[in-house]
Amino acid sequence: MHRRESGGLTAELDRAWHGAIRDIGAQMGDWARNAYLDNLRPVSLEGPILTIGATNEFARSRLEERYSRTFESVLSDQLRRAIRVKFVMLRPAASPTVEPEKGPTPAAPEVSSASGSDMLGFSSLALNPRYTFDCFVVGSSNRLAHAAAQNVANSPGRTYNPLFIYGGVGLGKTHLMQAIGHHALQANPGIRVVYISGETFLNHVVTAIRDGRTDAFRQAYRTVDLWLVDDIQFIASKEQSRTEAEFFHTFNALYETNKQIVISSDRTPQDLQIMDDRLRSRFEMGLLTDIRMPDEETRFAILQRKASSEQARVPDEVLKYIADMVRSSVRALEGALTRVIASASLTGSNITLETAREWLADYASRDGHVRITPRQVRDAVARHFGLKPEELAGKRRDRAVVVPRQIAMYLARELGQASTVQIGTVFGGRDHSTVLHACQKVRDMLETDTGAAQLIADITSAIRSPDSLGEGD
Repeated sequence: MHRRESGGLTAELDRAWHGAIRDIGAQMGDWARNAYLDNLRPVSLEGPILTIGATNEFARSRLEERYSRTFESVLSDQLRRAIRVKFVMLRPAASPTVEPEKGPTPAAPEVSSASGSDMLGFSSLALNPRYTFDCFVVGSSNRLAHAAAQNVANSPGRTYNPLFIYGGVGLGKTHLMQAIGHHALQANPGIRVVYISGETFLNHVVTAIRDGRTDAFRQAYRTVDLWLVDDIQFIASKEQSRTEAEFFHTFNALYETNKQIVISSDRTPQDLQIMDDRLRSRFEMGLLTDIRMPDEETRFAILQRKASSEQARVPDEVLKYIADMVRSSVRALEGALTRVIASASLTGSNITLETAREWLADYASRDGHVRITPRQVRDAVARHFGLKPEELAGKRRDRAVVVPRQIAMYLARELGQASTVQIGTVFGGRDHSTVLHACQKVRDMLETDTGAAQLIADITSAIRSPDSLGEGD
């Protein structure tokens, strides 16, 4: 790779590129990830400017328009300094040095894959060196999950097997899972750890079947001591019955030999689209624990830890402003702070409350500086459908009420970041599983109904209107 910086930056940039592609891909939908990220190559790094090449003009223009700031935030975080990106078209003869599918795996020596798995191409993903227990900020929203993870890391296979962690995107599930792997490896360097995503497992199954290597695949996966499976929802699909079957048998083989299994998901086992009820029951045999969006105090502590790790002097009033404003995920919270630090570095400005507000103007509009309550959402949805709020909280089960009720619960969760208990209380005392089921029904509707997105957008606009936000409690 062409660069004009002193020192051996190639390996550092290589690791950062792999990490950025992984993190950004997790924020995109499947279609966007396949359409954009597979077509990218880093071309050069000159000072703070990273030039990224795309193989087609559509991808280049869309990434420049929509994802420049995301790339800058993630890469700045990965490289621990301010980075700006520029997207260009690759010439047909271009031969970039760094290729995500062939580049060296970061921190590979820290991960012991199952016997023979690397040779067969069924390799473990790398553990991020920053995802340790020491770097995890504990609060009321994740205390149980953190304690369970530490227990499992100290005594793998003896308690809480499997450990099933669920919660929204960017709240710390991956951090906790990889912390378990790091701790287990430090305590017993000979332990065989495999950390994969559900999507990676699916791809491994497809590859094994295509190449006639199912026996090798099974041997690679069933001889590990600690199996960490992130985002299990990727294989919980009615269209992936063979993948489910392989996962079920792998799970059983490890469980019956007292090997530790840790699974994460964006939803509970009951809400996963699993064909085989036996698999769902396996998930529920151990401990189920959730991670929620942290409260403001914990968000402030997370930002303090992040600023300290970046060796950046950020006034407490700025950290409190960010903690109050960004409520969608820990990932977005840290991304907002990275934006402030990077902006100050690039512009030579001091970090003040005024400059932070300027640099984070789009975060304020995206996360919403005004708190949206479940009651406000319920009332706005009721008005949209010509219903009374009491009907959404009532017992009626006809479609004319059930669908609006599900939409209201979904939006209360998405816009207000309310807990399932808070939402259930506003909607007639419904329980945790009912709220999660309603949210999943709306997600399914958004995937299959072309008019659903516009409907949700219209209702969201109504909820965020000044009149709506002035109501409720």
